[in-house]
Amino acid sequence: MKKKIVVPIFTGILIALLFIFAPSQTQVSAQDSEESIQSTQTKTITKTEVYGLNKPVKSSIPYNVAGWSGTLYLVNTQSTGDHILATYRGTVHCSEFVEWYPSGCR
Repeated sequence: MKKKIVVPIFTGILIALLFIFAPSQTQVSAQDSEESIQSTQTKTITKTEVYGLNKPVKSSIPYNVAGWSGTLYLVNTQSTGDHILATYRGTVHCSEFVEWYPSGCR
């Protein structure tokens, strides 16, 4: 009879411990996930703009595409004879992170 009482008590304690410790593990995983997402919310963009020969080339341009935004800075210019190709590069940040969106940013 003593065996019949000990087994349900032990099982009850085990189940109670599982409920107590399970939520804290979930919180740790969520925090780790958010930190990795934040660290990947930047990317480098290179963009080429075409300017007329008599138009001034800007030293930087704003970038705001699909939730990614930042400033791109002039890294190179090249004359084709008819126009000027200006190459800009910079690091942009995700301003609107959406988990289900293909790039994670919109």
